[in-house]
Amino acid sequence: METLELIKAYGLSVRQIPLKIVSVYAMRHFKVGDTIVRRRVKDKVNGTWEWVEKDYCERTEIPKYAGYWMCQQSVNTSSRVQWSLEYDNLAPTLEESVNLFIANYEYHEKAREQSEGVPILGECPPKPRFHYT
Repeated sequence: METLELIKAYGLSVRQIPLKIVSVYAMRHFKVGDTIVRRRVKDKVNGTWEWVEKDYCERTEIPKYAGYWMCQQSVNTSSRVQWSLEYDNLAPTLEESVNLFIANYEYHEKAREQSEGVPILGECPPKPRFHYT
């Protein structure tokens, strides 16, 4: 199967780590290596809002795994979902990430079938609660 078909078949969410992150800060946060940029912004001058030019510092950071792909099976596709570099099939290409997910998925399916009838920690019957009188 092609990668897109596999993504659809397993209902995967995919994410690529950005190649660089550019942040803009006020000048009080200036550090060596930052770039000074001039931006036109609205600011209150003598009680009225006016367009003024201000200096800001611009910082560029390159993430450790820039350009890498991750995929996971998730119902929630919000951008606020936390992704884990350890568990969400991190790989240099999308195809490798999807193949890594499928290998992990098949491994866990096989383990689940072999442990049929054996209670898993989360499936144990609840412990009785103590009632105080």
